[in-house]
Amino acid sequence: MRSFKKDYIMPIYLPFIPAIISFLGMFFAVVLAVLGWRARFPFGAWPPMRFPWSIAGIVSIIVVLALVSLAAGIIGIYVLYKWIDRRNEHFKRVRFLYEDIIDFLKEKGAEKEAKGIQRELREMESQMDVKSAPLWIVLTIVFPPVIFYVLHFLTRDYFDHEKRENFLLEDISGAVNSAGGEYEFEGYDAVEDRNTILYIVLTIITLGIFGLYWIYAITKDPNKHFKRSSLAEERLLDALEGL
Repeated sequence: MRSFKKDYIMPIYLPFIPAIISFLGMFFAVVLAVLGWRARFPFGAWPPMRFPWSIAGIVSIIVVLALVSLAAGIIGIYVLYKWIDRRNEHFKRVRFLYEDIIDFLKEKGAEKEAKGIQRELREMESQMDVKSAPLWIVLTIVFPPVIFYVLHFLTRDYFDHEKRENFLLEDISGAVNSAGGEYEFEGYDAVEDRNTILYIVLTIITLGIFGLYWIYAITKDPNKHFKRSSLAEERLLDALEGL
């Protein structure tokens, strides 16, 4: 069965690297500005008709800020790509797995139960449409507020998917037992039910500070789901081997 392509577990620190780089870049730019001022006018001298920084100092500050912005932007795009891509890959892998399980149960005589599972899978698939990572990255770059919709579906889709998957695995449990196997599914809720409208409002009114928590949640919740889902699949496949 097509199931053991492992889901990508993203390091929690990775999405925060752009913010860390930006902070350090601003810090070094300020340091360069202060050092340039002191070198130009030691002991706080203030010639009223002269510019306080040298051209070289200004260029240094601009270069630092440009390099920092470039590095933070590239890593930010990579993180956004991996967020969307792992969502797509997980949903695709899960669909293939359940399709194989349905075919297997039909072969083992649980055709009636397999048809019920197939209907449940079709409903589940309606929530698992593929999101084009390059498209959403481009839209976010062109029109930055689009990022709120991206964060919305990265938050909500996993919760809806996990809820539906619990129902599906319950039906599979009944089918396996009907076919003569032994499998008892234990439901799990690794993904929290988060109100994305509230999260958007809090991110705006806190000038992005709450957004750091949202970034953490978008990284943590799928990681937890992938791990719990993997354990459930291993138990299920062990039960199917018993058939």
